[in-house]
Amino acid sequence: MLESGVISRAELIKALERYLEESGESERSAASRIGVNRHTFHRWLSGEESPKKGELAVTAVFLRLFVAFPQGASRPNLSA
Repeated sequence: MLESGVISRAELIKALERYLEESGESERSAASRIGVNRHTFHRWLSGEESPKKGELAVTAVFLRLFVAFPQGASRPNLSA
């Protein structure tokens, strides 16, 4: 993590990879939950493309929810 407390793009991608590994969720499913196209998500993971600033923020929130509410724990309803 950077000194400012902001996560770098590389750290975010590593966290996404760890999330996929630990959760067993597919790239397609995770991309859908984050709100990006599955091809875009795959390009992030392969290093072909970097997430844009807004995508970074949404993805960081998604990952924080994963850490705060691990699989099986009750998650807040964000659609309300």
